[in-house]
Amino acid sequence: MADTKISALPASTTPLAGTEVLPIVQSGVTTKVSVANLTAGRAVSVLSLTNTGLTTERVTYSTTGGLATDAATLTFNGTNLGLGSVWTTNPMRSTQPQYFQYGSASTALTVVADGTATFQALRFSTNSGAPTISLGKGRGTYASPTAVASSDVLGQLTFQGYGGTTARTLAQINAYVETYTSDTDISAFLQFTTSPSGAASPTERMRIDGSGNVGIGATANASAILDAQSTTKGVRMPNMTTTQKNAIASPAAGLMVFDTTLAKLCVYSGSAWQTITSV
Repeated sequence: MADTKISALPASTTPLAGTEVLPIVQSGVTTKVSVANLTAGRAVSVLSLTNTGLTTERVTYSTTGGLATDAATLTFNGTNLGLGSVWTTNPMRSTQPQYFQYGSASTALTVVADGTATFQALRFSTNSGAPTISLGKGRGTYASPTAVASSDVLGQLTFQGYGGTTARTLAQINAYVETYTSDTDISAFLQFTTSPSGAASPTERMRIDGSGNVGIGATANASAILDAQSTTKGVRMPNMTTTQKNAIASPAAGLMVFDTTLAKLCVYSGSAWQTITSV
């Protein structure tokens, strides 16, 4: 088979065992080196995804080194669903520069990197479809799900900062079930929280309810599309000169600005700017 092209050689579906040898020529001398010799002391990882039908899916991850432990497997719709890497006490101070862990006391999947840590989803298609991050909530079990209930948390985006002793949640975007009536009647609201100066935990700042009403500093009154409440601050209109106000293109009826030239609050009636006065 000396003159046989590589493409014409018979293909093997049997995984390498590590005892196979490869000829390496150095200074005119041919030496046989085993696959095990080539991979000694180096991480050898295999990630495979196969789909043999709508009912059978399998994901397998394996490694012989490079993680915190030397043996790790991750299988789906198969057997082992654990990754054998060791997790340090605090993930934000992990001594492992780059690895991922499947399964821990509080998280299902963890990715750690000293340096850039980026999740990216790209979609290229000849339509208007976009890549999607989907968070879902149901009661019961995956095999036998049941309906959500009012006040259930549908999903959270959590932003943390290392405070010196631990990772602290400083801001969140939360989605809640507002009311559950039936399978076709479920309202939800979005809650936005931030951590103020002098604290290290988030407080609700804004809520968009199921009707689209926006509440800032309070839950919006049912009669208000925008409800801003505070005992120490007010609502500030856009500040501009008379010239700048008159330059607004096609102002809508009800548009309001504070005219700094007149030092007056002004509203557009639909045909002209009117000055709001106390007289």
